[in-house]
Amino acid sequence: MSNHVLKIREVAQYLSVSESTIYKMVKQGEIPAVRIGKSRLFLQPVIDKWLEEAMSKNVSQEIDKLEKVEFIPHELGRIKGDLSREEIYRDR
Repeated sequence: MSNHVLKIREVAQYLSVSESTIYKMVKQGEIPAVRIGKSRLFLQPVIDKWLEEAMSKNVSQEIDKLEKVEFIPHELGRIKGDLSREEIYRDR
């Protein structure tokens, strides 16, 4: 694994976002960076790990949302609980 050092422009290109987005993320502490003089520097393996963790967290949150969705069988004019099991599955 190479410890390739990236600058703001390179990180923005790597993540397909604008440089101003990266500056905002650095300022808010959302993305791992180090300040050396006036420059903000990033290690590519650290950015890769951060991105992987962020994506995993986002996927987990989406799965949690899906698990909260309740299947409510219905027909026009009927409300939850009005249908019998046979009515729900009769057309299958």
